[in-house]
Amino acid sequence: MRTNVLRTLAVALLFFTGCAPRTSFVNTWAAPDAAPLDFKKVLVIGAFPNDQMRRSAEDQIVSKIKNAQAVASYTVLNMEELKDKDLAKAKIEGQGFDGAVVVRYQGTDKRTEYVPGTAYSPGYYGSFYGYYGYASPVIYDPGYVAEYRVVQIETTIFSLPDEKMIWAGLSETEDPSSLQQLIDSVSQSAATELRKRDLIK
Repeated sequence: MRTNVLRTLAVALLFFTGCAPRTSFVNTWAAPDAAPLDFKKVLVIGAFPNDQMRRSAEDQIVSKIKNAQAVASYTVLNMEELKDKDLAKAKIEGQGFDGAVVVRYQGTDKRTEYVPGTAYSPGYYGSFYGYYGYASPVIYDPGYVAEYRVVQIETTIFSLPDEKMIWAGLSETEDPSSLQQLIDSVSQSAATELRKRDLIK
């Protein structure tokens, strides 16, 4: 009975973890002379497997940039221009962008994790039978193997007038249930990393 309850709780916790994905940056880099970001007009580029994902991701990131005018690249560059560096450069330079944020999908991995079992023992209540229960053999809930997905995203920030990379980071997000959750989690974690470098307040 106790084991069934514990397994049900474990499944519920895994479910809610999936609803609130955790993102961590496994690697970050900042230019040695990087100063606090002070862009006026930022181009947001989402490099994702298809155009629908690109548009959704860009719109979501644009909505999170508050201290500059942010523009989704799909409103400026068509797919042909996006794939051609020279065409893209001519279009971007002509519209006065001074910053760019590029979010690129790197892949998805399946991983497994062993969750060890736990030993439980009834509490000691100060009486003979309470002590008897306390001293009795413990109840053991066996461990299990949990499988989860990890989505890798590369985020880079550029200063466009000098074509210089300011910051870059590779993140891993566990079990996002949607693109929106993925972008939300990556954005929040990226903001934390940028604050650590004093690039944003």
